[in-house]
Amino acid sequence: MDLDLTLVRAFVVTAGTLHFGRAAERLGTSQQAVSKRIARLEAVLAVRLFEREGGIRLTEAGERFLPAA
Repeated sequence: MDLDLTLVRAFVVTAGTLHFGRAAERLGTSQQAVSKRIARLEAVLAVRLFEREGGIRLTEAGERFLPAA
């Protein structure tokens, strides 16, 4: 499977910060763009990578994907 590296990078940075706003700052883009990239990656992989209620945290699928990312 070929993944868009822009999507994967957004995931890695967001997983490292656990905050869409801080990830956007590090990536030099908007929070909305990061959120859309993560949503697109989740659609491509057909899994949820983050839980988004009460802050964000990695799902089990996100934890499994992170080392490969």
